[in-house]
This record gives sequence, C-alpha cells and structure tokens, in this order.
Amino acid sequence: MELHLGRRVAFLRRRKGISQEVLSQAIYLSVSHLSNIEKGRYSLNIDNATEIAKYFNVPIEFLTKNIPNKNFDLQLEQIYEQISRGELDNLSEFFEDKVFAISLRQELLFNLLRAAYYSAIGKYHKAKLISEIYDFMLFEDINFENEDLLIRKHYYLYRYEVSYFAKEWDKCWEYCKLLFELDELRNLRGVFSFKLSQLLLKKGEYGKGLLQVHQTLELLEKIEDTKLLSKTIIVQSGIYIHLGLYNEVFELFDRMSEISEDKLVPEYKMIEYQHRGFICKQSNQYEEAANWYNKSLQLAEKPKYVFAILTNLIQSEMKNLNFVLAKQYIQEARIQILSVHEEMVLDSFIAEIALYEGDKKMHNKFLKKVLIYFEEKNLTKDLAYIYTYLASYYASQGASKKAIYYYQLKESVAI
Repeated sequence: MELHLGRRVAFLRRRKGISQEVLSQAIYLSVSHLSNIEKGRYSLNIDNATEIAKYFNVPIEFLTKNIPNKNFDLQLEQIYEQISRGELDNLSEFFEDKVFAISLRQELLFNLLRAAYYSAIGKYHKAKLISEIYDFMLFEDINFENEDLLIRKHYYLYRYEVSYFAKEWDKCWEYCKLLFELDELRNLRGVFSFKLSQLLLKKGEYGKGLLQVHQTLELLEKIEDTKLLSKTIIVQSGIYIHLGLYNEVFELFDRMSEISEDKLVPEYKMIEYQHRGFICKQSNQYEEAANWYNKSLQLAEKPKYVFAILTNLIQSEMKNLNFVLAKQYIQEARIQILSVHEEMVLDSFIAEIALYEGDKKMHNKFLKKVLIYFEEKNLTKDLAYIYTYLASYYASQGASKKAIYYYQLKESVAI
C-alpha cells in the first residue's frame, strides 16, 4: 500500500467538511493540482504546505515530516491492546481531532486503530470516512504474507470491529482467528480465544463454542489473567444453564471461588449470584432463589442489571405467595424503567398478582393492556409467560377447560 503525505491534506480537508474547490481557492491552487497532491501524484512543496498548515491551524511538520516517533509506537501498542480487550472508555481524547508529527507508517497504524475504535463504539460513519481517506479497502488486494506484521494486525482488528458492528459473524470469526494466530502476546491470545468462543455462540454453534471456552480457560489459567478468566467462567456457566447442565455450573463457580476477592470483578460475582438464583427458581426453590437475587442486587449498578434482577425477585416472591414484597419490588423496578416493554412486563406482574388476590377488575384492566402490546410486537416469550400463569391459576381453581385453553395458547406461541 502506497504511503504519502498527500493523504494528510485529504484528512484535514474532509475532517473540516470542505470540498477540494473551497480549499484550492483558499490556498491559490487549481483543483486538479490539489487532487493530485492528495493522491500522492504531486509532491507538496514548502509554500503549499505552509498555506495549508496555516489554513487548518496545524503544525507544518504534520504535512512535511515522515519521521518515526518512538514514544508514539508505545502508545499505539497500548491502544491496540485496549481496543482488543474492549476497554474503550478512556480512548476518545486520544482519537478525537488529533494530528501528530509521526511517520507515514505510524500514521497508517494510528488510523487503522482509530477506525477500529469508531466501529467498536458504533460511530461507523467516522470509521468509513477514515477508511475512504486511507484506502483501507485496497488491503483486500494485498498479499499479506509479505506485509508488515503490525499493519496486518491493526488491519485485522479494524476488519473485526467493522464486521462485529455489522453482525457479520462469519467474517468476524475469520478476522478474530487471524488475530489469535498472529498475536505473539500470550495475554492477548487469551483475549482473542475468548472472542472466538463468543462468536461461535452467536453463530449458534454451541458444541464448538464450549470446546473453545475450555481451551480459553486453560490458556487464561496459564497466563493468570484472572479478570478474563472469571468472565470466561461466567460465559461458560451461561452455556451450561442454556443446556440445563446445572451440576457443571456449580463446578465452575467452585473454580471461580479460588480467585481472590481483590482480583474478582464485582460484576461477574453479581452474574454468578443471578445464575444461582435462576437454577434455584428452575428447581422450584423460590425462597433460596430470592436470597441469591438479593445478593446479586446488592452488587448491581447499571439500571439494566437492576431491572433484570428485580423482575426475577418479583417472580420468586410471587411464587412464594409473598405479594406484598413482590409489589414493593415492582415499585423499585419502575424507577429503573428504560422502555415501554419493561413497563408492560411490570404491568403483567400486577395483573397476575391481582388475579391471585381476587381483584378481577384490576386484573382484566392490566391484562388487556399488556396483551395488546405483546401481540402487536409479537413478543412470544412474554405472551407465553402470561398464558402460563393463566393456565396455572385456572388449574388451581379447578377450571380445567380454561386451563387447557391457556395452555394450548402458550404452546402455540412457543412453537
């Protein structure tokens, strides 16, 4: 891939959102001459560079120097690892509207990381702009066997993030596999191994996904990456729960208990308690389930987690026939509501409680509202829940015809 200083002119121009016509008039060049500079066909002389630097208010060295910056190489290495790990919170300042006096090769590496970062945070329009300026798509025609290893790794990371954003899981898996094979840092091999397991699960390949998770666990234990190890255990426990392998889940949690508290991320402990609560609930141990969900709630910080845990607590307490406490949790959950769907879920709980308390007027009022919403949105899981509790209620009342009717409705939406 050809590297030249003209790309920096194109970057400054497009970042400012102006056309070649506007810039050419400002610096007294013809449009064709400016176009050839941006494409690397003409060199940028000192007079033109001075005018352009003045126009964009950047150091002239940015347009004239192609000298490596050793400190910048270290920064790029750190940023590459952060993006690979998904640690994106503190990177915006590094990438936003920055120009550096660096070599052309460093500039290419930087912009590959910049495009990967923007794709990872969902700003694909910015990633696309950088890709167009630096002709990233030309990489598709390059024989990478002879290319710079760092350029290959940065390009594959960029393509991984773009594919992930587009939910193209097959492509995403291919690029992740290349990153795993290329990476010389054992700690990042663990990261990419973990990503490979997640992608296999997204593709619905649970057998291969489990095998990859096992390999990841072995790798992470060797390199003692406790944070990612605990995250991998949580992912694997989720797979086992999906498959109904509850004994294996508890074995995994025993494994996680060996990690010292100071090295364990509270969020993963919170999810462990949720998983324990879910297993108890599936085993009809509703009081024990409520205890685990309460422990999980104490560690939850994000509203989406708080709401999910509260809904499980509501269901557990309703199964315990503790409707007073269930109503209290419903009120707490209302504070966390982020969508109409969540509001309807809580209203379905109110309808269920009203039915068991004998308030048929309130039950019918809320039931009608939530059924209309769930049917319009074709939310089969929510409909199945409602039909299940209706079938259960009428069965307990000896109304077998109604119980069978709602059970059949539940079966029809579950198909």
